[in-house]
Amino acid sequence: MEKSAGGKLPQTLSTQFPIDGNGQMPLFGVVQWVATKGGSVHDFEGDDSERWRDPIQEVLTSIRGDDLQVFGRNAADKPVHVNSIEFHGCRIAYPYADAPGPMLDGTASYLQLFDYIYPGDLPDTDHEDGLTSDFNLEWHSDFNDRLWHRGEVAFSHLIVAKRQVRNLWPTRKWLASPPPPLKWAAQAELQRRFDAGEMDESGRREADLIAKWYNETYQPEGRDVAAQTVRTYIIELHRALKGGPK
Repeated sequence: MEKSAGGKLPQTLSTQFPIDGNGQMPLFGVVQWVATKGGSVHDFEGDDSERWRDPIQEVLTSIRGDDLQVFGRNAADKPVHVNSIEFHGCRIAYPYADAPGPMLDGTASYLQLFDYIYPGDLPDTDHEDGLTSDFNLEWHSDFNDRLWHRGEVAFSHLIVAKRQVRNLWPTRKWLASPPPPLKWAAQAELQRRFDAGEMDESGRREADLIAKWYNETYQPEGRDVAAQTVRTYIIELHRALKGGPK
């Protein structure tokens, strides 16, 4: 694959980069999360610039307002925090598109976005430079999100914290209806886990797992429901599914 500023990647969107857990994710992964409404939109062609325009602007608004912190590597290849002012006034080089001439000749500043082709079989561990290692090798070389100023790459390998992404764009943001009541959702999830052979023998551990699931699926950061609350809703059903008192 030729590596150049104007190179193209396949036009089929890769698997959504996971937003759960700690660590970082590529800036493109955030834009993809917003553009596909948390993965709920499936008829999405990567080379349709019109589909990218609003999601990119939504993410940029969060960056420019300092709600989403961006990190990357500067021209000296050192890990740095990229100040939000760097994103003011930049144009967009859309994913899967040829690099615009003004970006290369230095007549305009650009944010260039690349799909990272997420390989889910690689471990999510940290490099010495603070960037996570579960990105495709192409991302680590030339195909990564970049800010161009005066015809040069000023910042590359742009990443953000997953926790901030979940806080700004939780899965519940795109639900057609409000989050289900905790009692109903907890019992339904317990039943599903039992039917799938996943239910834990311990009611306390099961409450911990279901609380974690509910918080990641429906709750904004900082407003987690407690596992003890979940346990009060599932304890009787858990005992019944086990076939006796705990």
